[in-house]
Amino acid sequence: MKMTVYIDLLILVNFVANYFLIKLASVISSSGTNNIRIITASFLGSLFSLVILLEMPLPLSIMIKIFTVVLSSVVTFGFKNKFLFVKRTAVLLVVYMLFTGFLYTLFENSSYVYINNSFFYLSINPLIFVAALTVFYLIFTVMEFLFCSVPENYIYKLKVCTKYGNFTATAFYDTGFGVKDIMCLNPVIMCSMKYIEKTGLTDLYNIINNFYKGEVKAGITPLFYSDLTGSGMLAAVKTDIVMVNNKDVKNVLLAVSKKEFSKEQDIIFGKDFYDRFGD
Repeated sequence: MKMTVYIDLLILVNFVANYFLIKLASVISSSGTNNIRIITASFLGSLFSLVILLEMPLPLSIMIKIFTVVLSSVVTFGFKNKFLFVKRTAVLLVVYMLFTGFLYTLFENSSYVYINNSFFYLSINPLIFVAALTVFYLIFTVMEFLFCSVPENYIYKLKVCTKYGNFTATAFYDTGFGVKDIMCLNPVIMCSMKYIEKTGLTDLYNIINNFYKGEVKAGITPLFYSDLTGSGMLAAVKTDIVMVNNKDVKNVLLAVSKKEFSKEQDIIFGKDFYDRFGD
């Protein structure tokens, strides 16, 4: 079947499809990744859709598709944990396979859909396209509500181990926690300067305090944040291990804020840390 393919529409349609498919895989695997990474992976994946214009053997087209999925997985989820990466890549690959099979089944002889080399082109009225996007958005909102569960008890006991010393703390799971490690996707927990001072870990307190005075030393990871109170930069150090619920969580960043917390909580954290130990 011959069809006129518009490059801009080809990339746009595949970008949107990639976004929703990657988002679906992220929800199912409870990865808690951020939208910036999903958008970047979606755009890179959409560029590979240009192979639809080429003629190539089926095995080669399948290899290109698998490479696209793996690349999207690396960009979206990162590669800090081999087991989690394989699990999330497998979920993403299954999602893409089911979607491609769905297209083949329903639109094999359609004059509106052109499929070649495992990529597709959709010739459709823009209004229908926008309406479909709206429906997909509502579906994903419901799926996030169903799949992304939160704990019944938001209070946890943590033991934080660092090269400066160890301490125990009462931690609170804050569903609105907005401090992220957008570069390496390490989970983040946060406490206050006042609490660090209470732990008696003088070296840790000093290196954090010096950072806020403008003296940056090795071992400090700056984290940018933005919330309702404003935006800024936090000092963070990498922990050796954080123990919670009889589980050891590695590669955790301890961010330290100059603001004081409530008396009921020493540390707060978000979904990225909870996903490392939660059921």
